Amino acid sequence: MQIVSGGVTNVGRVRTNNEDSYRIVEPMNLYILSDGMGGEAHGEIASAMAVEVVAQHCAETEVDPAMTIFADMPSAWSVKTRKLSSAVHLANKSIFDSAQKHPEQRGMGATITAAWIDGTRLSIAHVGDSRAYLLRSGNLQQLTSDHSLVAEQVRRGILTPAEAERSDPRPGLHCFAERNGLAHARA
Repeated sequence: MQIVSGGVTNVGRVRTNNEDSYRIVEPMNLYILSDGMGGEAHGEIASAMAVEVVAQHCAETEVDPAMTIFADMPSAWSVKTRKLSSAVHLANKSIFDSAQKHPEQRGMGATITAAWIDGTRLSIAHVGDSRAYLLRSGNLQQLTSDHSLVAEQVRRGILTPAEAERSDPRPGLHCFAERNGLAHARA
């Protein structure tokens, strides 16, 4: 299987500060994207930390397969999925600890979506509303579900998808520094 990858970020039309970070670790087939939150609370620091911690932890677990995995996870998950989820939990802890240590960073957070390809198996871990999609034969399929107040209201039937389109997608977003342990992974 041939994998072609690339990445670019853009500040967009609304903000003056780009809070996006990403890392492509081609030798490991590891792809990480993080979107910082918090504006003046240093979302760009949170996203950079998230990407760095995930990349570093995944690399370390490849060198030392006996390395402890951070949280209890279903045994049905693949080894790569458990390592990736563990890396996201560690990133959460790092961001939270930094925000506690540095008052100017209080309130910072980040979304994260990370994908790790192992042969024909894809492991995904994500927190927030940065989505993962699969493009196959010209068809685009969303693989992740947003962790946001609006998305949760749609799942519970409180809002229709059309109502959700007109609402603000950010309020209530559960992110790294605000809600420890929200990482979801798919094997």
